[in-house]
Amino acid sequence: MTRATAVIAGAILFTLPFQMYGRGSSHHGGDAEPHADHEPRHGGLVVMVDDHHLEIVANGDRVEVYVTDALRRPVQPIGGSVVFDDAARAALTWSGYRLVANTPTPLAWGDYEVQLDGGSVLAIRVPAGK
Repeated sequence: MTRATAVIAGAILFTLPFQMYGRGSSHHGGDAEPHADHEPRHGGLVVMVDDHHLEIVANGDRVEVYVTDALRRPVQPIGGSVVFDDAARAALTWSGYRLVANTPTPLAWGDYEVQLDGGSVLAIRVPAGK
């Protein structure tokens, strides 16, 4: 093996884990790896809180929160709340397959708390304009 061939082979091998992570695929039989998929499914902002993903979608005067586990499987929370710009509080209520709340406008920040079955609370502060 020539030196140039060895360098190219090394570069390809070095990038393989990053290529698999970027596609959300796995080296374990094609199943998704936990925490590897951060693509929005509803046009929102995807954030990680503990072992869960929250996708937060601002729709004019309403906010929607989609909760999924580490593999992006839907999770039905008990409820939650959001505080907008350190002032206005709104309850997050279950509607269909997501949590929803009405929002004041304009706003800059949202402090979200999502309650899961079993007593866990997912809490995060995110920009509200996304």
